[in-house]
Amino acid sequence: TEDFTSGDCWQVLFAQKPGAEYEVLLVNPEGKFRSYTRGGVGITPAGGQPWDCGATVTSTATGGKWVTRLALPLDRLLSPDSPAGATFLLNVMRRSGTSDDQPMWISTHAGFEATTNLGTITLDEGAALAGLDPHLKPTERVSEGLVGWWQFKEGKGSEIADSSGYNAAGRIIGRNPLWVEGRKGPALDLEARVWVDFGAEPQFDLDQGFTLEIWFKPTASPIAYPGLLSRGGPGDVHRYTLGFSKLNDSLSLRVDDAGGQHLHYNPQNVSPIPGQWNHAVATYDGQTMRLYLNGRELGSGRAAQIRLTQTPGPLLLGICTTQPPAPGIVDEAAVYERALTREEVWQNYRYGKPE
Repeated sequence: TEDFTSGDCWQVLFAQKPGAEYEVLLVNPEGKFRSYTRGGVGITPAGGQPWDCGATVTSTATGGKWVTRLALPLDRLLSPDSPAGATFLLNVMRRSGTSDDQPMWISTHAGFEATTNLGTITLDEGAALAGLDPHLKPTERVSEGLVGWWQFKEGKGSEIADSSGYNAAGRIIGRNPLWVEGRKGPALDLEARVWVDFGAEPQFDLDQGFTLEIWFKPTASPIAYPGLLSRGGPGDVHRYTLGFSKLNDSLSLRVDDAGGQHLHYNPQNVSPIPGQWNHAVATYDGQTMRLYLNGRELGSGRAAQIRLTQTPGPLLLGICTTQPPAPGIVDEAAVYERALTREEVWQNYRYGKPE
């Protein structure tokens, strides 16, 4: 068995209640992990029983910075019928073979595995989905205001058809585009250092409001602030950009006004799940900037009553004017000339959600 604790590693503890049996997850800088179950107070075995945690892990260690992201199915931690407001316990520690360990929430390693010292995590799904049907099965996407819709059905070649009726086909830029299996068909792998140019069509001017929508699977942490859907240029000018930020691997929205002011909105409370399909949406209605991830609004929006700048640059996917390509896979994108409502964003998410 690989010795995860001889060098640096992350150790994460999970428990359903104080004093109960708990689970351990160890992750090293290469993204390899080991998971096992330990007994509760007074019944801890010398070793640990294997635990099938179902984790998805991405880990990058470059330039003296180590970033690890992991996602676990909640049904491995809680019963499937756990209500909104249910809680579980968590602790995290960076372990090192060459320096002191660094636990969170408790200052000493000696008490790290005592479940009475773990932090409490509360599920807030109820608030996030208030007023929405969690079992919605729509038969179609929202079509009103659609000015661009690219389904990536081609699976080969360097052109992506527009299904919106405006016929603004996308042109893949870069050598040897890599087509892979996607969410519901073919998808384009941006890790091959390619991006898509949809041109500077008039329907993308979007002066009064907009919605930017994309299905993507991040495969690594961004090294800067790549754009997922963006229109801008020349230089550091953005009419609008739905981005993927290196700050907590979070989503961001940027708009620039006619006077040169840059407005950023970057709620960091929830981030896209690495290695899985994520539905990202940015909206602006002339009053408020909003972001949604997998049908749920992030934060509460940012007020921005501005007149968007005019830019001659094209609409781009997978890159923006001044940043490197986004790390991940894309298999659908859309642009609307208006801000979708919360209910409409939920409809599109549920319609496109993988089974």
